[in-house]
Amino acid sequence: MYPAKGKVLLKDDKPLSAGRVVFTLQGRGLDFSAPISADGTFTMTSQFGDGIPEGSYLVRVEPEAPTTLGPAGKKPAAKGAWTQPYPESYSDETTSGLTAKVNPGENTLEPFKLVPQAGAARAKSGKAGGRGED
Repeated sequence: MYPAKGKVLLKDDKPLSAGRVVFTLQGRGLDFSAPISADGTFTMTSQFGDGIPEGSYLVRVEPEAPTTLGPAGKKPAAKGAWTQPYPESYSDETTSGLTAKVNPGENTLEPFKLVPQAGAARAKSGKAGGRGED
């Protein structure tokens, strides 16, 4: 297991302040997730402790569901019925264009920038120890 941390930014370079980042290990279908802090940062962990396995990952960002009651004490709207501050394509690892590479040792990933076009996100995908695409 290798430590991996990073940051999620919105199109205006402000941090995404809630939600989860989910890494899916390519070829194995294993998911690892981390909550996003108020400053946009996250630190990956697994059931085995701090860090995640070495490998190439597809990445998605899950919005935080509303937790308060709706109008007149009704339940909150179903998932997808509220507005998230980034394009929906980032909520699925197959359409997000976000990737990460976890290598042996400490991994500080480039920020994931959630921009209107998923294609533009590919150039900003996370990669430990370097810039650009895998």
